[in-house]
Amino acid sequence: MHPLGHEPFLRAISEAPDDDAPRLVFADWLDENSEPERAEFIRLQVRLARAPQEIAIEQRCEELLRANWPKWVITLPGTAALWTEFTVSNRPTPGATRFEVGNEDGLFDTWIYCQSELKDWERGFPASVYVQGSSDLFLNYVNTIHEFVPVRRLRLMNLDDPDSLICTLAGVPLLQRVRDLMLRGVSIADDAAVALANSPFASGLRLVSMIADHMSDRAGRAFAESPYLGGLESLHLLRNHFAGSVRSQLRSRFGFRVQC
Repeated sequence: MHPLGHEPFLRAISEAPDDDAPRLVFADWLDENSEPERAEFIRLQVRLARAPQEIAIEQRCEELLRANWPKWVITLPGTAALWTEFTVSNRPTPGATRFEVGNEDGLFDTWIYCQSELKDWERGFPASVYVQGSSDLFLNYVNTIHEFVPVRRLRLMNLDDPDSLICTLAGVPLLQRVRDLMLRGVSIADDAAVALANSPFASGLRLVSMIADHMSDRAGRAFAESPYLGGLESLHLLRNHFAGSVRSQLRSRFGFRVQC
């Protein structure tokens, strides 16, 4: 998966995701092994994290990412399918791949476009994972991601089986490193919501955002009573049908941090 020699550095970075030192050590090694642009990108993003107002540094990071992201993500588990957000359109765009989709009238052309975004990278590495449609690819690599990539955000979008994924995610160590968990275009039901709220691995979560229109009061109470979600800074349970008493319980627990 990774070029020869990368693994010890990536493992050390993932084991201490808040520490800049392993990242900078890796940058030194990259300089010594003919990857100066990647080394520069890591160092500049570390600087940018400390001084986000430095526009010139951000612009240089954008240049480096645009020129190099395909060869950087190909060394990561699951390659670009997990590290970029796919956009489907009926027109070709730069970087798009053509494929055909069948409908009742036959075949028509469509394109899938993906471009790694600087907002998804932190201090030299992708911090966001995109799971879109099927979760099989993500689950196949979830332990490897935990070992080698300092992930902080999960974006779960238009999933085929969101309940199954959330129940599985609640039992894997990767969740412990995730700070932001967002579900878009799907709803989960009580069992998945309760599994998440009762997961010891959920203790690192700072943001949870999901549509809650398939949840009952049981799920709302699980969030309100969870011993593991005390660090939440924002909880969005959108379009829920909770009883007033459950909403009051959530607001009592999370205050202004909850939208329900």
